Amino acid sequence: MKLSFFLAKLFGIYSVILGLYWVTKQEKVHKFSKELFSSPALLTITGLTNISVGLLVLLIHPIFELDFTGVITILFGAFPLFRGLLRLFVIEKESEMSKKWTQGYRCITLGVFLLLIGTYLIYNGFADWA
Repeated sequence: MKLSFFLAKLFGIYSVILGLYWVTKQEKVHKFSKELFSSPALLTITGLTNISVGLLVLLIHPIFELDFTGVITILFGAFPLFRGLLRLFVIEKESEMSKKWTQGYRCITLGVFLLLIGTYLIYNGFADWA
């Protein structure tokens, strides 16, 4: 359970920082994603990184429960693994989907989602439940 609290702190803080960035720096996010999706080499590298992180989380934290531990496993293990596989094997389709999420209100929506998830994980990670 100590690992779950540590991962909740780590991914919670990361999500809040990333969420704030997505909400406040929409133009930079859009520009960055445009450059990223125009480079097959960068897509391959980020795909391999996503697979590595996803597998790491799934192997060290295989907990699928309906609480913050399950959120960690699904959002920071299974989802990155799936996204990495998409980037490697279905690059065109994945880049189309990702481009849509970096424009307009979707960018803000994803940023707010990350802020909410991050807050939830920070709350559970720093709470002294044990």
